[in-house]
Amino acid sequence: SGLFSTEGEGTAAQLQLTWPEIEMGSKVSVVCAYTDTSGLFSTEEQAHGHPSPSSHRHAPPSPRGVVPGGRGVDVTVEEEEELLYGEALRIEEKSATDSSSSPKPRPPTPPKAPPTTHWCVLCREDGSLEIYSVPGFSLMFLVRNFSSAPQTLIDSGPVPLPSPHQAAAPQGHGCSEGQVGEVVMVGLGPGREHPYLLALVDGELLAYQAFPYHHQHQHQHTEHTSTPHLPLRFSKVHHKLLLNDKKGKTLSRQLSHAEEAEVEESMDHGPQLRVFGDISGYCGVFLCGYYPHWLFVMDRGFPFFHPMTIDGPVWSFAPFNNINCPSGFLHFNSEGELRICVLPTHLSYDSPWPVRKVPTRSTPHFVSFHMESKTHAVVTSEQAPLLSVPSVSGDEVDQMDPLVRDDRFVPPMDSKFFLQLYSPVSWEAVPSAKTAMDAFDHVTCMKVLPLRSQETFSGRKEFIVLSTSSVYGEEVTSRGKVLIFDVTEVIPEPGKPLTKHRLKVFKHIF
Repeated sequence: SGLFSTEGEGTAAQLQLTWPEIEMGSKVSVVCAYTDTSGLFSTEEQAHGHPSPSSHRHAPPSPRGVVPGGRGVDVTVEEEEELLYGEALRIEEKSATDSSSSPKPRPPTPPKAPPTTHWCVLCREDGSLEIYSVPGFSLMFLVRNFSSAPQTLIDSGPVPLPSPHQAAAPQGHGCSEGQVGEVVMVGLGPGREHPYLLALVDGELLAYQAFPYHHQHQHQHTEHTSTPHLPLRFSKVHHKLLLNDKKGKTLSRQLSHAEEAEVEESMDHGPQLRVFGDISGYCGVFLCGYYPHWLFVMDRGFPFFHPMTIDGPVWSFAPFNNINCPSGFLHFNSEGELRICVLPTHLSYDSPWPVRKVPTRSTPHFVSFHMESKTHAVVTSEQAPLLSVPSVSGDEVDQMDPLVRDDRFVPPMDSKFFLQLYSPVSWEAVPSAKTAMDAFDHVTCMKVLPLRSQETFSGRKEFIVLSTSSVYGEEVTSRGKVLIFDVTEVIPEPGKPLTKHRLKVFKHIF
């Protein structure tokens, strides 16, 4: 394997080809480069705040009844107060005596940015994974059974020098359980501080996240190498992605090995893991294939996979930044058409599903989708002042008496409930499709149910069923009712296509 590197700066930079010396063994199948800015890929313990072994040595405990400093148990009250509150007393005395002449405290020094390091990640045909430092190419991390997808990638230690029998042995007879087709190491999240290792093994995606792991034997030198290994491990990220095509699996069962190899060679579309740095302000990895996905890691530090099923299989992908398409991307679909796209910026991808906030200026309680009108029925509530009180006669409310108070009286607040329709296209409230509940009526449940109706051939029609409870106080028995609303379609107003839907009270059930 050869390494291309640049020497010099600016126009004087030259491209140099070197042949790094790595351990002999199984043939190298895939390789990638990684630039670390998180500080995790460092052999220095102080880089992660991990104490050295010498710092764990504590001073021997003092004999019982003897305080540090050589004094015995018999101490005066002043000495005991000095031992218990000495520093606090000194701070109070110093602040009281020379507060004016005390120097200003120095501002805290900002933490130093971790050094930038460069690494080379490679996988061999026997299923092992190795991480080398660049440009020295010293082995810093080794996983022998990487292709078997373990839950945690643990450093297997230095590679022993191969014996003559092992060097002369034929290659390709390892204990690998799968073939590593592609490997990528990338830093994701804010500041690229979360290193992730992604690999395709037999078409399945393996994702791992690096985390620091310090052990007392981690940095000990061995007889095989004089270089300490990386104090880290990789934890497997579980997902439910299916990247392989079901038709391809059925076809491979019907073909011979030679025909299957020809089909795989003809279906080789190049690398499938495409790293991007700025697409609509996000950085992550795009997974090409029959079922393309996006991988994002944002402020919370959790990886989230989002499918892109709008254009079928995607085999070519690249970021694209232009004055007409800022921070966008390009891709070819299965029909060979070039797409110039951007990610919607009004959506948040830091969740299992893309999330968009719709301002309602109220508190939502229930949401249900009405299939026939293609709208969302939402029950909301607002805080409104109470300007009337119920007149109680026995267990029933006769009428509502208005509150007669002076101008300085602050009326109490109560929840006023509404039923509103929203359009799923623009996520705007449908005008003239809002119904207010009666005073003191609280909505307890709302669903869209198919009920019997003679208006359709099937004998069923979707209605919005809503139940309320009248909350007047502890002196009045709580009662409720069921309201059935029908979504009717009318002629929309000119220039307002959302006004074609109206809410109509179909039936009251007390």
